[in-house]
Parts: sequence; structure tokens; C-alpha cells
Amino acid sequence: MRKGPSTDAGTVGGEVGPLIVCIDLDGTLLDISSRYYKIHQDVCREFGLSPFPFRTYWASKRKADQTVEFPGLSSLELRERLGRRRKELLETKAYLAHDRLIPGATETLETLGRNYEVVLITLRRNLETLKWQLDRLGLNGSFRDVLASGDGDRDAVRKSQLIKESVWPLSGLAAIAGDSEADILAGQSLGIATYAVSSGIRTASFLKVLGPTTVAPDISGLPDFLRNI
Repeated sequence: MRKGPSTDAGTVGGEVGPLIVCIDLDGTLLDISSRYYKIHQDVCREFGLSPFPFRTYWASKRKADQTVEFPGLSSLELRERLGRRRKELLETKAYLAHDRLIPGATETLETLGRNYEVVLITLRRNLETLKWQLDRLGLNGSFRDVLASGDGDRDAVRKSQLIKESVWPLSGLAAIAGDSEADILAGQSLGIATYAVSSGIRTASFLKVLGPTTVAPDISGLPDFLRNI
């Protein structure tokens, strides 16, 4: 899912090359709260459980409390079955249709595209539905590259590996923007600036503990941030 590079160039670390910014998808460009909650409702009901109210559910997810996915369920076997079922549904078109662009995301991408090579990095598993969603939301032309792991591991090591394997020149890396610990830790391991947003799966207080370069409410402040690092 590659796009051609632009002709703009900058100087980073003494080498001439494109200035590159890596941006996460879920929670950073997309509001995923409705999708996650709809799956929570449907899977709980399928397993005979009572789903939490939306505000309780989403507040717990943003504090990284995974027990909220199986309210009152003590059996490890049933928890694992529920987890597998949730994973099956998470990237299907029926549920992805609940995602919405975060206000200002499109305009921010347009602004970034005038001065940077924008690379989308996501740990989505289903590459077919990823492409479908990007097309549906009109985002496909916004990125030089779309990097996806295809295995769904939400892991900082995997994100940094994806960047190392696919982004060139590495000397041109300016920053990574994302809403989770995976984004912050990946950026820190690469020695680049980390722009954390509290519009997604984690709260601002949770993100601040990890020590990103900055924590912002959403992606709209990224162009100014990049101009000042």
C-alpha cells in the first residue's frame, strides 16, 4: 500500500532527505469509541453478559483496564473465548463503519502533506478491510506509505520494526504521533519526537507517565509541534 514520495526535502542530522512523520490511525485520526463499544455490547450479549454503559466502558478502556471487556466473568476459558470473538469482529466492515474521522484530521493531513512525507503506521491485522476503510474515508491519497503489520500485535517493538523496515531515509524521521503506549515507546526507541494525543484509547494522565515529548488533545496541533522541535 505504497504511495510515491514527494520532491520536498529537508536536512535532518546532517543528511539531506525528506522530513517524515509517522502517524497512527485508530484513536489518532479516527474516533474508534463507537466501534469498540458496539462490539462490547454485542459480544457481552452473545455470552449472556450485561454490557457496561458507554461512559463506564470507555473510561475504563482509556485507563487500560482490560477487565471491562468481560463484566462479571470469572472463568478464564470463557474470557479467552470472549477475547477471541471480540478479535474476530474488531476489524470487520460492519463494525469499522462505526468509526468517524476525528474533527480536523483531514485538514491536518493536508497541512502536513505540504511540508512532510506522511506515513501511516497501524497494527491492524486485516489489510483488506484497512484499505476499504481508508478508501471509504477518503484517506488513501494522504500518505506516502501505509505500514501495517498484518498480525495485530499492539506492541511498541513491532511498530519500531515496521518503521525501520519500511521508512527511508531513517535520518529524515521527524516524529511519531499516536494515542497509545506503543506509539510513544516506539518513538522513544527510535530517538524521535513523540506527539501523544488523548483523543483515543488512553487518557492524557496515562500518556504523560510515559514521558512523550508532548501530550495534546488531538492531532490538530501536530504541524505547529513539528515546526518547533
